Amino acid sequence: ACSIATSSLSILGSSFIIISYVMLLRRNKSDSESRTGLAGFHKSAQANPTEVVLILSVGFSDFFASLTKFFTSSLALHSIHWDRTDFQSDICEVLGFTEQFFTMSANIWVLFIAVYLYRLIVNKRDSLKYVTIFQLTAWGLSFVSATIPLFQNMFGSVGPWCWLMIPSAQWIL
Repeated sequence: ACSIATSSLSILGSSFIIISYVMLLRRNKSDSESRTGLAGFHKSAQANPTEVVLILSVGFSDFFASLTKFFTSSLALHSIHWDRTDFQSDICEVLGFTEQFFTMSANIWVLFIAVYLYRLIVNKRDSLKYVTIFQLTAWGLSFVSATIPLFQNMFGSVGPWCWLMIPSAQWIL
């Protein structure tokens, strides 16, 4: 029940981030002269385009990681057993993949936000030129870390949730 409550709060917070960005884009449609060109960033928003990309990316990652956690916790609360063959082969692999992919990407985005803040506060430099590298690294590493176990059939039931069934693989990823 605690996992359901915390993932619900995280879904709510992430949703506000994503909805705020969508509202910003809609406002920009009617006022296209004030756009800078980076992801629909609006000049009057008083935020750096790099900050918008970083916060939106961590919000998107956290939304889906929390949604996966909410789903698996809800099923466990309702005594759904993951050792049933239909769950094992279908749902459990999808949940394991999404858990690995989005949790890993959310963690990487937090690291990149820390790098951005360090560069901004200590070095007094913007990291706009690193946004593409951040995107490729966060999404790429997350995809690789989730795809390799998927193709090796390593995702499955590990108690009340689905993730890597082999303990040694959990330490690697």
